[in-house]
Amino acid sequence: MSGIRFSFPPKVSETCKERFTYLPNVDSDANLIELASHSASVFSSELSPVHLQILQQFGYRIPLHNLPRPEYLLVEGLPLDDPAPFTPESGYAQPSCYPVATATVLALAALTGMLPVSYKNENAGHLLRNVVALPGSTQRGSHGSVPFSWHADNPHLLLPGESRQNSDPIMDSLFLFCIKNKEQAATSLISVQDVLKYLSLEDQHELFKAQFTVSPPPTNQNSQEVCYDNLAILVQSQEGLHCRYDKGLIKREGLTAEALRAIDNFDKALDSVHHHRFVLQPGQCLVFNNLAMLHSRSGFTPLPNGEGRFLLRLYALKQKRRANLEHGYLLNGT
Repeated sequence: MSGIRFSFPPKVSETCKERFTYLPNVDSDANLIELASHSASVFSSELSPVHLQILQQFGYRIPLHNLPRPEYLLVEGLPLDDPAPFTPESGYAQPSCYPVATATVLALAALTGMLPVSYKNENAGHLLRNVVALPGSTQRGSHGSVPFSWHADNPHLLLPGESRQNSDPIMDSLFLFCIKNKEQAATSLISVQDVLKYLSLEDQHELFKAQFTVSPPPTNQNSQEVCYDNLAILVQSQEGLHCRYDKGLIKREGLTAEALRAIDNFDKALDSVHHHRFVLQPGQCLVFNNLAMLHSRSGFTPLPNGEGRFLLRLYALKQKRRANLEHGYLLNGT
């Protein structure tokens, strides 16, 4: 698994913070798309050519001279709001509560050449998801605190190389920007390519077959009503190897014995593969490939009184895959 890690120079971070603190109209998602371009221009005027090249390489905006595309990017020392916003117990706070963090994560996406996207059926269509633990929640998702096992986000959506009428593409990358994490909850990443090394050719063959039924995640409004049939867990396209694994969303009913064995062996292999563990700190942003990597979160006990873990999550699509979109940044999520 290849990754890149670099830190913003403190003077650059402070200058950007000053320019982002009083941004107008950040509570409109449509305005956030314009803000992404503006914020990127601020970063571009302050960052060195080396730092800009790193961001462009991650998004495939410039050639990598036959090197593999890095699968994750960790940027440190990013500007933060001061004082830090309260962690919303409702699950969502308007971006005007954290304008600096908002502008920062949008700027990173723009500089990589990726398009921020959201889905109507998830997160009320908002671009920015507040990753916070709701009081008393026992869910495993972004509003929970129990351990969240290995998965790709929104695995019911289309992977590169697939087609389905009236369906939307799965996001290429996730941006996780840390505002607070006093609980020291960990986010871990694992490469799907590494998992395959522990699987037999027979099991791999089964996982490439379009024979699985996958449900949308519970955060999707249609999660109890719709399932998607005839999907493969692994897909190979011109862009590489892709995966839609989430054990809790794959229906076992009706699968052949061979398919069940392949799924179970894939799950077991996850325990054998080396993974990267990140305990994100305020001002760090972790960006990773949702098509070729799986991620997980450790369990934690949320702090009360607005001090609990608070991350911003942004979905993004690469330039090649956004070219055919007719709906702007807001997709249906089906």
